[in-house]
Amino acid sequence: MNSNAHTSPISVPPLSIAGLLIHSRVITAPLCNNSDRPFREIMRSMGAEMMFTPMVSVEGLTRDDWGTWNILDYEGERAPVGVQIVGSNPERMGLAADIITKRGGVAWIDINMGCPAKHVTGNGNGCAIMKTPEIAVECVKAVRANTNLPVSVKLRSGWDDEHLNFIDLAPACQEAGADAIILHPRTRKQGYSGSANWEHIAQLRKVISVPLIGNGDITSPADAIRMMRTTQCDAVMIGRALMGNPWLITACASAIDKFIAGEITHEDQVPGDEMIYPDGEESEISVRVPHYMKNVSVDERLALVIEHTRTNIQYKGEKRGILEMRKHSQHYIKGCPGAKRMREKLMTITDFEELTQAFTQFRVALKEHTEKRNNLNLNQPR
Repeated sequence: MNSNAHTSPISVPPLSIAGLLIHSRVITAPLCNNSDRPFREIMRSMGAEMMFTPMVSVEGLTRDDWGTWNILDYEGERAPVGVQIVGSNPERMGLAADIITKRGGVAWIDINMGCPAKHVTGNGNGCAIMKTPEIAVECVKAVRANTNLPVSVKLRSGWDDEHLNFIDLAPACQEAGADAIILHPRTRKQGYSGSANWEHIAQLRKVISVPLIGNGDITSPADAIRMMRTTQCDAVMIGRALMGNPWLITACASAIDKFIAGEITHEDQVPGDEMIYPDGEESEISVRVPHYMKNVSVDERLALVIEHTRTNIQYKGEKRGILEMRKHSQHYIKGCPGAKRMREKLMTITDFEELTQAFTQFRVALKEHTEKRNNLNLNQPR
């Protein structure tokens, strides 16, 4: 694993969010139930720089709810760490910002105005607050008044296609004190279906002067460059695509550095997400992977699953650590022959030794699959 945060041989200026200097233009999104401490440590070991905790409710935080505080497990963590808060009560938002700031250890506060989940929007929070822009602006003002940390707002395009108000709300948030805007250009009605409309990011770039971070549908370095090129955003944020695939971080960051430095000018010059067999057909184990992962061996992928599990157990204990790793493990082995059977097996495993044995057996099965495929290809008429 890469033990350092993103470093590049190319000299490019860092992104500045109200004085917070971020050298990687790829930011890891807050992921509910996923971007916990073990996840962040694994991502950092693979090159991530700016990381966020999962979204936390200001109601739970300000009422001293244990579960909410458990999410904020960043004491002693390598900086920078950001916290994303969600709520619709300006007073509570301000109090939460004050608590987070005084606790220390945080570099950035993000205000969630984009979560589409029903249990969040049903309380008037997340994307629902975009339906009451005056309250949204008051929330930004309250957070700004209670912290000296950089403050950003993460928006969607709007509630639905008939209520696309990002183009008005974002400048209002900037005027209220937001130091950056993050836009996921889908509506709440879309959820995560359909395509993100990157044209909305390009439109927003023309009406705000603070840093703009684009989010949505980045699954390859080519996607990252295309978003940067077509929208003029200052950085990209990647979320779900990183599940089981931290290699995407460094691949995108390296490509963006080259783009900013002028070494490349178009997404066609960097790998996309087309699937290939790495190293031809000569490897002991060879499975199809995205082109940008051609130098990542199956052994590296399996070793990282084990390391992620070990880290999870370190923070959460064996039973809970293995249970919560199931959602991550299935992403690490995605695309591998026999992945479906392996996922089913993982659902029954409850201890670390059994897990390591299962992955050892999985590796043997992958090797046998590669041998069969290679023998079949050798016997094909040329």
